[in-house]
Amino acid sequence: FDGVATVVKRLFEIVKPTKAYFGKKDYQQYLLIKRLVEQESMDVEIIGMPIIREHSGLAMSSRNSYLSKRELQEAIILNKTLNELAVNLLQNGLEETITKLEKKLNDKRFNYLEIRNNDSFKEAVTSDTNFVILGNFQLGSTRLLDNIEVNK
Repeated sequence: FDGVATVVKRLFEIVKPTKAYFGKKDYQQYLLIKRLVEQESMDVEIIGMPIIREHSGLAMSSRNSYLSKRELQEAIILNKTLNELAVNLLQNGLEETITKLEKKLNDKRFNYLEIRNNDSFKEAVTSDTNFVILGNFQLGSTRLLDNIEVNK
């Protein structure tokens, strides 16, 4: 992420935009840019853009082109899992959702599943009201990222 921050900072210094739009598919990178702008006191409004999805719910990505037809069908598991965890979080709370998440990690195609505070990116705690559930799913050599924001 240091390289991303360096390049974006330099670009902002050269172009001097008043607004910059970043997709939220890589949520950590989006927050990194927001923090960079705050820390450097740059006069740029960072606007997070929603994830664009296929009809299946799969987050659109150039990486999807590396997937076979079978893998494309399998890839939907990532979004379905995130949505399932989001519903569980709203209905049953953080602790029960973490237990459910940990069981999902038995599927070794998940490199990670995490629930974080959607602003600080710190590990979620029960007093939080705004979350982001993040996942990284491995199919062959292709790593897929996705997330879903949940506000209680």
